[in-house]
Amino acid sequence: QSTWGEMFHSILPLVHFNSVEEIWNNHPTFVICEVTFTILFFWSLVHVAMNGKKHALLWLACFFGGSCIELLTILEGEHIGNFYHSQAVVMFFGKREPFYMLFGVYVWFQYVTVALPWRANLSPLREAAATGLLISFLWAILDLIGLKHLWWTWHNDEPLYKDRVWGVPVASTFWIISSTASLSYTMRITSKYIAIEKVPSLLLVPLGMIVGPVATLVVMHVLFIAIYHPVVELLKLDAVFALYGIRILFFGLAGPKLVPALSLFPRFQGLAWQVLIGFVPSMIVVVLMGNTEAIKRISFGQPYGDCNTTESSFWGAFRRRSYVCDEVDVRRDHFDFHCTTTKPEVGASWYLSCGTKIEDEWFLSLFIYFLGTIVVIWACESFSRVATKH
Repeated sequence: QSTWGEMFHSILPLVHFNSVEEIWNNHPTFVICEVTFTILFFWSLVHVAMNGKKHALLWLACFFGGSCIELLTILEGEHIGNFYHSQAVVMFFGKREPFYMLFGVYVWFQYVTVALPWRANLSPLREAAATGLLISFLWAILDLIGLKHLWWTWHNDEPLYKDRVWGVPVASTFWIISSTASLSYTMRITSKYIAIEKVPSLLLVPLGMIVGPVATLVVMHVLFIAIYHPVVELLKLDAVFALYGIRILFFGLAGPKLVPALSLFPRFQGLAWQVLIGFVPSMIVVVLMGNTEAIKRISFGQPYGDCNTTESSFWGAFRRRSYVCDEVDVRRDHFDFHCTTTKPEVGASWYLSCGTKIEDEWFLSLFIYFLGTIVVIWACESFSRVATKH
């Protein structure tokens, strides 16, 4: 039986700072990514400070709920070990976790997508559905751009990640949608039974430590049990059909309320502007200016070696190839070794990999996700205006 030291990667150094110049020379879009999400992180804090304890509780729940899965995924190497971050300027826990991901991504994405529909005064289920729709498009933008620009990589033979869209595991996408929608619903139920604005400020932290993980580790299984597992395990269909299913379900719940309220002139508020003038323009700059074929990524990754060697994963539930090798699928993995003449040593998990060309169809998928994000925000803000009048 493995010891804790064998199961988990070292968390030392706790904090590490990489050279901005070196990252900019090898991986410039990653600097833009880190700056963007650091700004959005502080912008979300300003929004919390201006909007009371309910927003503060949500922010804390986002942090604790997101951290549970994120840190387990990147630190547990023996049974999970299927996600690998690139080296940002500010890194935590043995240079495996970037500051921007833990605070800027998990906190900001869930905070914005849960809080933005609050102004529409929808029922708990419709509100959760609106949140689910918004995160499904907004997160897809990040996933598509982030993987193509090698801000991270995934294990290339994890059975749980077999079904993918442009290399992005559908199971991962379904998880973030179900987790965020579950957080929305859990917050509404919490608000029904607890007068959050009257809770002492110091108690918001332990309350957030309960609400966040309960939503992202427990409640989210309802959608997996209802949609994902029947589609994938019983019907034996590609997981993408489960993704279509959850989007159709959420549109069926939220659409009848939001679509009729669409207005040419909605009154966008703070959170909508964080998306529309913070996140969206930055991602467009990355897409238009970033040369993916020139990217040189030096960081942790799936160990390099013999493609025929296998290992168990998820405590024996699956078997997968242990190593990445020269025979990479660039459409799935989005990297190869064309920029170096020196291949990684066998067993190495820290090595240089190279970005690859963007396919034309990739841009179409990204455009659809941008459009979907804007439409859902537009609909929520339009309905908020109608709800306010009444």
